[in-house]
Amino acid sequence: MSKIGNLLQRITEPALRADLTEAVAEIRSRRSFGLVFESHLPETVRLPHHPVRRGTKVAHRVPSVAGVFHVMSVDTGVARLIADVDDVEVEEVEAAVEDLVVVADFGDPIYPGLRHLGSVKRGGDKPSHIVINGC
Repeated sequence: MSKIGNLLQRITEPALRADLTEAVAEIRSRRSFGLVFESHLPETVRLPHHPVRRGTKVAHRVPSVAGVFHVMSVDTGVARLIADVDDVEVEEVEAAVEDLVVVADFGDPIYPGLRHLGSVKRGGDKPSHIVINGC
């Protein structure tokens, strides 16, 4: 969703929201050439198979608990977290590692790994088939 679309959805008065949405749609329709990129809300991707380690960003697996956290430390299946919020004094919280999933922001480097899942032997000196799945 575009940033302006998100701001329009936050307007509580239905008539004003409808009028502004219509006005923005009219402005968008006047563009007659070229590609136009609108700034979007920060995008994140969940990495369910990535291990939770110190320094990674995580979110709760349950969507009802909102927010992104930085992992300060991990000890015996419990992670100490601090909220990823600017200009706010926050305290550390603890959560079970199995309740967390690693997240990455758009533009963060992600290094995929390879895992041996099995092999097919064709016999003799015939070459093997290779299948590579990123994980």
